[in-house]
Amino acid sequence: MGDGAYDSVSVYQQIIEKQPDADIVIPPTKTAVPNASDHGSRNQHVDIINEQGRMTWQQKAQYGLWALVELVELAMLRYKTILTRS
Repeated sequence: MGDGAYDSVSVYQQIIEKQPDADIVIPPTKTAVPNASDHGSRNQHVDIINEQGRMTWQQKAQYGLWALVELVELAMLRYKTILTRS
């Protein structure tokens, strides 16, 4: 999972090269359109967003889990920063 900044063909290619069975969950940009050169899951994401809306896509892709993980990581960073101050 990642944020929309990672929505590029090169990122999808690098992920597939390292993890061919990966379930990639990166939100397409607002102007994204399905493209034959793109990864199949990206095209599916774009289709769902165009047909059912971005919120439905987030629910189906469980994109909210990514946001939760980010919050936990931020909390741990803050905690470690407080504990390691001299």
